[in-house]
Amino acid sequence: MQPREGKKITVIGLLVVLSFQAPLAEAQEEEPAVLEVEPEKERLECPREQPALLIRAPHAGTMALTLRGQEDGSTRQFQGKLEPGKPFRQAWPQTLPTVTYVAELKIDYEAGQGYEGTMGFTFLCVPPIEVRLARGGLDLGRGVLRLDIGGPAVRAEALVKDAGGAPLLEKTLPLKGGGRKALDLRWPADEERGFGGLLLKLFDKHGTWVALDLTPHSLEVPHEEVVFENGKWDVRPSEEPKLADTLAAIHEELERFPDDFSVPSLYVVGYTDTVGSHADNLTLSSNRARAIARWFRTHGLKNPILYQGFGEEVLAVPTADETPEPANRRALYILTNFPPPVQPAVPRSRWQRIP
Repeated sequence: MQPREGKKITVIGLLVVLSFQAPLAEAQEEEPAVLEVEPEKERLECPREQPALLIRAPHAGTMALTLRGQEDGSTRQFQGKLEPGKPFRQAWPQTLPTVTYVAELKIDYEAGQGYEGTMGFTFLCVPPIEVRLARGGLDLGRGVLRLDIGGPAVRAEALVKDAGGAPLLEKTLPLKGGGRKALDLRWPADEERGFGGLLLKLFDKHGTWVALDLTPHSLEVPHEEVVFENGKWDVRPSEEPKLADTLAAIHEELERFPDDFSVPSLYVVGYTDTVGSHADNLTLSSNRARAIARWFRTHGLKNPILYQGFGEEVLAVPTADETPEPANRRALYILTNFPPPVQPAVPRSRWQRIP
């Protein structure tokens, strides 16, 4: 804010720091105490929120505060008791979107010392920027984010990174028009590079912003392996307690996931040993992964569930062909808010979804 003629206005960032005027004898013996005056919050959602100043004094005393609104021509006067080191809050209503106030502050300390000073503050009354996910508007695997934006947003800054931190997309987008606006963000999805995160900032004309931060969050759910009959994929009743324990662990982990637009999905991966043909084992592992995924769905898991089988392609214990190795007859349960990247344990990304 530019100083007005005839007014002394001192602003240091968001915090106005004023030196306490002590008697000369005391000032020579110790450092001067400090009086702090600062806005509680500069960007307000009026009328739910009101402008307010916080005043912290080093000593007890009484204060007289005069506020002169430059845009609305208002004059307000307040008085109050100050306690040492405790913030005194003084609020008032504001109707215009932006008002700069000249604050004239006078303090009489009980010890006989005093302070008089003038400073300036600007408060913004603006509606919040609202962000909602459009229907079907998030697919991290395909590189798609569609948002419905309300409020005073005028531009968006987007940064999408791959798993190594390199940018997949870095872009500034203008948001034109009043009312609600649609934002369609797309970036090159690459299974090899993976997804490392998305940061979207929405700015209003005053430069204040809100952020949407989508960070990859993934974990492998510990479980006891389901044992199937030779060549079959039906989940036997005797094995269901294992899946019930795993389902409880999944629900527990879901409570810890970040609270953002992304919905965690469960990916079930199946493997076999080397007994049988390569093609038969590929089909067998896929059918067993699907059976486990269906069990979770029919027993109450509402999140998206996908499955894929790799047969004997990814062996936990390398063996010769036709070797009945139990450690290779296994599954992975991956709980994640983004598709698992292609990696040695998941060499392809051809997921099937459970309805």
